[in-house]
Amino acid sequence: MPPIRSHADILFDLEKLTSAALENAAILPSATQHRIALEEEIVATRSEKLFQTSQTATRQKSTQDLENHLRRSKELAKRLRGSIIADLGPRNELLVNFGISPQRNRSRRPVLELTKPTLPAPPVAPAPAHAEPTPDTKPGE
Repeated sequence: MPPIRSHADILFDLEKLTSAALENAAILPSATQHRIALEEEIVATRSEKLFQTSQTATRQKSTQDLENHLRRSKELAKRLRGSIIADLGPRNELLVNFGISPQRNRSRRPVLELTKPTLPAPPVAPAPAHAEPTPDTKPGE
């Protein structure tokens, strides 16, 4: 039989065990104290599981609240930056202190001088290896 892994399956198995022990209490007199302790532990486990589930919901709600606060904070930061720009002007260098880039004049691109392109020299072909040597003298001399 494969091991039981989920919490719900474990609790279901434990409840079946306690109910079977209760039904057969007449033939299991020494098991009564263990059955009662197990029943109390099952109640505590269910209570803890409910608390864990509620904490999950609380954590999710907390995360949603945090996201809402961050979204609102970003919106208010945009408004504050806009107000600062309106008060100081868009070109004021003091805007850097507030994390805002001031508008600056654009630098012009340097003018490149047009030069005549130079053509590469044609490649020199090597002399064929089977050519006959030329005589040093002219024919007829």
